[in-house]
Amino acid sequence: MEQVVGELKRKGLRIAAVKHAHRGFDIDRPGKDSCRYWAAGADIVIVALQTQLVTIQRTKEEVDLDSVAEMMNGKVDLVLVEGFKHSSQPKIEVTLSSNNPELSCSTSELLAVVSDRPLNVDIPQFRFNDKDDLVSFVLEQSKVALGGRS
Repeated sequence: MEQVVGELKRKGLRIAAVKHAHRGFDIDRPGKDSCRYWAAGADIVIVALQTQLVTIQRTKEEVDLDSVAEMMNGKVDLVLVEGFKHSSQPKIEVTLSSNNPELSCSTSELLAVVSDRPLNVDIPQFRFNDKDDLVSFVLEQSKVALGGRS
């Protein structure tokens, strides 16, 4: 995904990368003011820098992918997601033979698969070094107009 993000940025697209961290994740460092505000119970903590804006927000329940994508509406050209495998959104599964002998999703849920081995599936397959072909496929599937960018 990192390589795809980089290539899409080189093409001039505005990209959002979403990572579903189902096991928890700490974005802040202990001792920093923002971390102390969060620990004190702030519902939203925003760290504003010259060229970055970080928002940490409490939610009453897990936020679904559609809600996360809606937050980016109009701000980016394309949202790429790692995780949320139970979402109804189109998916490209990435699998390594050493980690997953079987696909996590059914092929009916998948647009394509990226793998280190050939799979017996009737959907497009890409190898990890097929970055250019994968980016072209993502652009074709998402119907993102490059507007003269290549």
